[in-house]
Amino acid sequence: MKRIYSYFGCASILVLLVVLLNGCKKEKAYALPVAKDALQNDAIKRSLGPNIVGQVIEFAYAMAIPKTKGKLASAEVEASIAGATGTFLEHRSFFTNQSGVDVPVTVGSPSVTSGTKTTVTFTVDTSAATLRFYYVIPEAARSKTVSFTFTVRSNNGETATYSLGPYTIAKMDMSRNRTVSDGNAMYISIGDTAIYNSSTVVGNEAKVDL
Repeated sequence: MKRIYSYFGCASILVLLVVLLNGCKKEKAYALPVAKDALQNDAIKRSLGPNIVGQVIEFAYAMAIPKTKGKLASAEVEASIAGATGTFLEHRSFFTNQSGVDVPVTVGSPSVTSGTKTTVTFTVDTSAATLRFYYVIPEAARSKTVSFTFTVRSNNGETATYSLGPYTIAKMDMSRNRTVSDGNAMYISIGDTAIYNSSTVVGNEAKVDL
């Protein structure tokens, strides 16, 4: 029995020594990642919910280049299906102040849309910016998918691209801001996405759901 106790005692000491030695090993110092010495870009989809014709899909497009390499010249977004009227790429970059408010900083001229492409030309010397892109879903995209290619160019000739999608566009429609009132606009038709009153409901009674 003494030998057994002695064996377990020695084993316990060895385990303790191993733990102590491992704990005393010097941890590897953290090193900051080295930034790439080239033009870079990234993009994310900011909006949530279903993609419905007439609604807006919002993106944030970030781009940067080392100051020693040059400056940003232009940014472009190309959609696989041309956006409806109101589609644009912000010519302002935003930062959030201490109060949580987005503050715009103008970095380029207002965007120009030609067919499927929307472009902003930078008018200030900047090596980094994040622009927001608003795509108004057109009727032509109903029940289809749409993809986006983001492209940034620098004044030294470099180009970087980033792709997002495809995103499915719903077949359904959405009717918003319909006002109802007791005793007046009180007949709701889901099929017509309309609100009827006692006069306009005449002849449409079968369409009323609520």
